Amino acid sequence: MRAGVSSLSDKDTWDMLLETPPFHDLSATGSMDTLPSICDVQEEEDDYMSGFSNIPSPLISVSQPTDMSVLTYLEPTHDIFVQYPNYQVESVNFDLQFHEIESRTILMSNIPPEATEQDLSAIFEKFGQVESYDISNIKKCIASVNFYDLRSAMLMRLSSIFLNSKQIITGFGQELPVIDKRKPPNNGTIVVFHLSPKMSDQTLCQIFSLYGQIRQIRSTPSKDTQKFIEFWDKRAAYEALKKQNGCYIDGSKISLEFSLPGGFKRSIQKYYTTHLPTIERRNVL
Repeated sequence: MRAGVSSLSDKDTWDMLLETPPFHDLSATGSMDTLPSICDVQEEEDDYMSGFSNIPSPLISVSQPTDMSVLTYLEPTHDIFVQYPNYQVESVNFDLQFHEIESRTILMSNIPPEATEQDLSAIFEKFGQVESYDISNIKKCIASVNFYDLRSAMLMRLSSIFLNSKQIITGFGQELPVIDKRKPPNNGTIVVFHLSPKMSDQTLCQIFSLYGQIRQIRSTPSKDTQKFIEFWDKRAAYEALKKQNGCYIDGSKISLEFSLPGGFKRSIQKYYTTHLPTIERRNVL
């Protein structure tokens, strides 16, 4: 019998218990004045978007900035320019300002057709550690990358990236698909069952932050013995589940599971729908 479920006769019971409640950004001020504005972009009239549907436009101006630094470790004919945002990505409310739902997957289009795997790898490394990437359709000017840390993907989404003087357009994609809802994949959030109702978020943070930085601890009003702990880095969620599952906290034996993406994640379809080409992932570890 699975943790926290007395009966699984109702197919939706387990899904409901694992589903992550909506994210409330504790750092958001509610003001849109501090966030970057979306620019209108005149797309080139070619078919580089044919592999994706409705990928959003760049968040930053498409005019090539003058204060970028070229990465000198590449061949001179493969110039890469990257301009980072001048604010903390953790402070951006993508849903409020850009009508997007952040994820660890970044889709890319408008890639120069002469781009190589070396070119894209050099770009990926500027944002963080990569879990996998797909460049099987690089000749169609599209690709995708999956980061371990959500902040890496957020930083890439908010940056201006030029390859061979051509701006790469980025957008958030969907993370690993949920094939079996009873065994969700690691999406960076764990569900903790059987906690003491008096357990504070501060205490949980002290315990679980040993495995990595925590983005948020969430709960649902009807389940005071259950908490959702979201890590920035999905590897931290894996370590926490592996080492804390079945342990005792404040006299209660807890059970841990990876969470299902909640309605707030599925609402990505409200903003844009992405159809990736067949992906043959290339793991880099």
